[in-house]
Amino acid sequence: MILDEKSPVAALKHQLKSAGINTDSWGIGKAKSLEDLHKEIENGKSSLIISANGEILRKVEVAKIDLFFNSPDGKKYKLIEDKRVYPDGREKFRDTSHSVSKKINKIQTPHSAIKEALLKKLGLKGDLTLKENGVIEDTNMSPSYPGLRSVYIFYLFSADLNPNDFKSNGYTEKHPEGVTIYTWKEI
Repeated sequence: MILDEKSPVAALKHQLKSAGINTDSWGIGKAKSLEDLHKEIENGKSSLIISANGEILRKVEVAKIDLFFNSPDGKKYKLIEDKRVYPDGREKFRDTSHSVSKKINKIQTPHSAIKEALLKKLGLKGDLTLKENGVIEDTNMSPSYPGLRSVYIFYLFSADLNPNDFKSNGYTEKHPEGVTIYTWKEI
């Protein structure tokens, strides 16, 4: 993409470059592009903030939930995001500690974001009682945007799934990047 010097993406690139953040490797390999960051900001899924020492940071708020199911035979299961399968057949196995997560946009609360994620990702329409398990803040280098440190604010939830919503073979989320497979693991 050729950047018009007056475009918002060009302005973002200039802002980052002025702060010493090199975006030349963005959009290559696993790194997301400058356009991806701009879209994230425009959609309210992240923002850029200035730290107390003047560093530009990406701020991302994420709602995460652990879903459990207690079977009639006394076994307990936890839902895990197993893998993503891309349209070209590649598979990416996930190493996540939570069942489902979703970036919170600027017009959502953590509760509404996780409820939306459960409906859109898993098709869960049942009434869940969400247990709040705290908030964790973590600042580290973004794997998606090399050179840009990110402040992650995680809102943690858990819930026991209703028997009517339980699917023993798990759940499949379809999206433009392929599918995400969620499976149950006995704990």
